[in-house]
Amino acid sequence: MIALKVQVIYFHIDEKWFYSLVIQKNNKAVPAFGVQGVWNRIHHKNAIDKILAICALGFIPHNNDLRKGGMAEKITITRAGGMVEAERDSYSRVYYPNGGYGYPKIAENKLRSKGEKYFQNWEITGSKEMKDGDRKFALTKWIRDTFFEDLKKVCQKYERLLGKRIHVRGQWDNASPHTEHLLLCLIAQLFAEHGWVWTMQPANSPLTNILDAAIFPALAKQVSAFQGILAGGRYLQCEVLWKMVLKAWDEYPEAKIARAFVHHSQVATAIYACDGGDEFVQERNGLSFGVRKVCRLFYGDEYEGDEGGIDLTASLDSRDERKV
Repeated sequence: MIALKVQVIYFHIDEKWFYSLVIQKNNKAVPAFGVQGVWNRIHHKNAIDKILAICALGFIPHNNDLRKGGMAEKITITRAGGMVEAERDSYSRVYYPNGGYGYPKIAENKLRSKGEKYFQNWEITGSKEMKDGDRKFALTKWIRDTFFEDLKKVCQKYERLLGKRIHVRGQWDNASPHTEHLLLCLIAQLFAEHGWVWTMQPANSPLTNILDAAIFPALAKQVSAFQGILAGGRYLQCEVLWKMVLKAWDEYPEAKIARAFVHHSQVATAIYACDGGDEFVQERNGLSFGVRKVCRLFYGDEYEGDEGGIDLTASLDSRDERKV
């Protein structure tokens, strides 16, 4: 009865570090594609450039039932950091044949000039934008100015397409910045205005977030592939790395995101069936639940032919011997 007038939109949020060089991978040389091995000199593994991206994905289930498929939306992806002015001229490191290194102050080696603006990675915090004189990426500002605005655009889109009132339910993990008091107060205020719900997922349970369980591993693998194919396996500077992260994000099919949300419903049910445990993970094919076999691309008139969704060709409950 409610499904005739109300449409639920689910969302998951999480953060992911992407690295300029993933040395444990073996796909840096593909001679058949013209990608030869490249020797990347890194002074120390802690000096490898990396960027932190915070992502939000949404799901609009058919008839509000996660087990029947639905449409997926990429709500937002944001790089944790901001533009700052260089305090001095800086130069890149150059390695010498004898194993030493230096920072030659020559034009060809210059990274940036004093006063020039560049993007700087910032640590994520709950609400503090400054700490000990260092800039921080405040989640309160991101939620208020970026995520909440992008989420409302998705809600408006489906309110118009379906002619229903939108109700939002979402989650993220219990990382320290996520539990900061002022941040939780802001979330409560914003969501209370619309009657929406924002919850914390179970502690130490990455499988209950589709970003950790499926999307981030796929994006990281794709970025590593781009590094080999598009950059010849060379070390990526942060700006190039971010472009490749965005490329992987843009090209990732919404249908696979929708399938991940269907899988999420099975994970949650399995945890419930195990009385909060994770015994199901130890079983053979314990994490598949047969989701991939019963999902197909969905094309519906009410969604204006959007290809970002899936239908289920059979009941997942009937395919799973454990009836989870």
